[in-house]
Amino acid sequence: MDGGKQSVAESPESVVACAKGAGEEIAEISPDFALFQEVDLNSTRSHHINEYGMLKEIFPAQDTTFAVNYDSAYLMVPPWEPHGKSLSGMAVFSSYPIESAIRRSLPIQEGFKKLLDLDRCYQVVKIPVENGKYLCLYHVHLSAYGHDDSVRAGQIGMLAADMAAEREKGNYVVCGGDFNHEMREKSQEGEAYSWAHIFPREMLPEGFTVAMDTLTDEQKADMPQSTRYTDIPYDPETSFQATVDGFLISDNVVCENLEVIDTGYEFSDHNPLVMTFQLKEILK
Repeated sequence: MDGGKQSVAESPESVVACAKGAGEEIAEISPDFALFQEVDLNSTRSHHINEYGMLKEIFPAQDTTFAVNYDSAYLMVPPWEPHGKSLSGMAVFSSYPIESAIRRSLPIQEGFKKLLDLDRCYQVVKIPVENGKYLCLYHVHLSAYGHDDSVRAGQIGMLAADMAAEREKGNYVVCGGDFNHEMREKSQEGEAYSWAHIFPREMLPEGFTVAMDTLTDEQKADMPQSTRYTDIPYDPETSFQATVDGFLISDNVVCENLEVIDTGYEFSDHNPLVMTFQLKEILK
């Protein structure tokens, strides 16, 4: 889909190795919360292997919730190796009890392009906090950077309004996932890749921050990128890379640390992003 040659995994064994490897990479961190995108339930591209089932085996003690964001009976693209059937979505795992979880549909492109995009959505997962408020986890996978300005503005505008409403209730908001926007304030690749739009910080509600912005310039410079373009086999010297994964936090959440784990894209075209945070006046 990005100019490469294959749209189906090499083998069922490769799917199991990658999905299991990605899950175990995160399990080693023992996270309180884990957010996974593009988790297939029954898709041609992943040889119909239930990746969500595999993740649940890796995180057996955690609460979990799933939202479908791609349900396609059959897609004849590309013609030489059709993408085929797709049933895929987003999974949240939590070490704390999940009180509620909802799926909210995002605006997407209309017409033929709608067939090529996911059924974009975000999850809102609420975790009770001891002071009677909630930690609201927003799990996102926004449309890819090639889409028009109205789609991007509509998606981010909807998300921003929703998060602002929860903050006004006194709740704590952490939003994470694949934003499909460059989360650094300036792309390290320069103007040649201007299609990798910088995340529009001006659209965030008052009191919200891109967690990346809490880092020093030196910390940002030392941080690996979180994704690679898949037009060629990965080459650390020539592959285009960007940081499209990240977190947004409300002003009652403190980002203590943020890092990208450099896996060399062993299991995916993304590297995991890890944030350590505290809720103000709650967690000491």
